[in-house]
Amino acid sequence: MSLMYNNKTETARISVIVPVFNVEPYLDKCIKSIVSQTYSNLEVILVNDGSTDGSGAICKYFESIDQRVVVVHENANSGVSAARNIGLDKAIGEYICFVDADDYLELDMIEILYSNMLKHSALISCGNVWMDFRRMSVISKQYDEKYILLNSHSAIVKVFEEKLSLRIHCKMFSRRVFEEIRFPVDMIYCEDVYTLISAFAAADVIIFDTRPLYHYRQRAGSAITLRNEKTALDLNRAFEHICEVMADEATAIKVLCQQQLMKAHINAVASLVCCKKYWCIPEYVCFRKKIIDGFPRIKQSDFFSNKYKVFAHMIVILPAMLRPLLNVGIMIRNRRVYK
Repeated sequence: MSLMYNNKTETARISVIVPVFNVEPYLDKCIKSIVSQTYSNLEVILVNDGSTDGSGAICKYFESIDQRVVVVHENANSGVSAARNIGLDKAIGEYICFVDADDYLELDMIEILYSNMLKHSALISCGNVWMDFRRMSVISKQYDEKYILLNSHSAIVKVFEEKLSLRIHCKMFSRRVFEEIRFPVDMIYCEDVYTLISAFAAADVIIFDTRPLYHYRQRAGSAITLRNEKTALDLNRAFEHICEVMADEATAIKVLCQQQLMKAHINAVASLVCCKKYWCIPEYVCFRKKIIDGFPRIKQSDFFSNKYKVFAHMIVILPAMLRPLLNVGIMIRNRRVYK
């Protein structure tokens, strides 16, 4: 059941949850961008998830100079989902934001998201993102509108149209959204996709400000840039969850869900062929069969770009062709773009 928002005019405390693990070169800039926000009524929860570099010392320093900063030290690394859940359990704010420790914020991000949430009586307030590469920064996606007002249904459609990000970054949530939602601790990739679908489904009103407010740092070695068996399977699990959440929706939405899941299958096979003995992986066999069975529909559908149609065709006739192509592409991308 969706939640309704009760409008408030008083200044609310906002909890900012930051999982920290071995990000010493980036952490100072990240924390400074949070504690220097134009909106100051913050609780900054730094969850030091078993860091072995100087990240823990940086966390302690900011805790010593700013009473809004709270540090939780974990002895062993449990992963970003577990760290976020620890932050959620500790948070006392009426609203919640999540920040990755290697990213940083525009100094008015929290003020803008909070103002939009109140103005539009929303349970989730979203902003656009800067993608920070080694030699350039680009806006994640350009929009004609300044604001886009959504409900649960239209938000999911925007996701399928690739007009709304399913990343946890640059979003503010009413605390009530997370009363019964937590991040899946057994996922290392797409854990935010899995969680955000449940969050969107619980929100009657979602406001999206298309101005870029968050700097999402792209770097080699981060979870989002790694291609392996685990990330491929997590991606499919996330989109299977979307299909489950949307099972009671209209037929057109269910078709979109299935098409998005087929994209995830194609991405999974493209990832799995880079693994050793990929032909022995049960999920590879399962996903390839689904792609073969669905290939006539993939060819005819406008939903799939030419890239996906080419990949699907290669998967059908000779999957091994994908491996050298993808490896070269990753090498060139990392050399030219990432730090």
